[in-house]
Amino acid sequence: MSIDKDKEWEGKCLRCGRCCYEKLEYQGQVYYTDVPCEKLDRRSGLCTVYPQREKLRPGCVKITPEIARRGILPEDCPYVEGIIDYPAPGAWDEKQRRSRTRRG
Repeated sequence: MSIDKDKEWEGKCLRCGRCCYEKLEYQGQVYYTDVPCEKLDRRSGLCTVYPQREKLRPGCVKITPEIARRGILPEDCPYVEGIIDYPAPGAWDEKQRRSRTRRG
């Protein structure tokens, strides 16, 4: 991505912080947990190490158009606007995990 395209892409972010919650993938479906990244300032919804997040927070993924299509962002996120049949993540709850673990 060019610098201008990168700025335009980053400008779509609402800084809500929802994508900064831990996620689990189970049988091809992404689920959000209620556990935020330790680098997320929950009051502002901003990452406290944003410019260096990929280095300081192993596992942090820079959101690109390709990553956005994978179904890891909330369905009302501006990054996924216009993606047809977007596979929005579900909410993960402990009862669901236990019942799926017993079955699987």
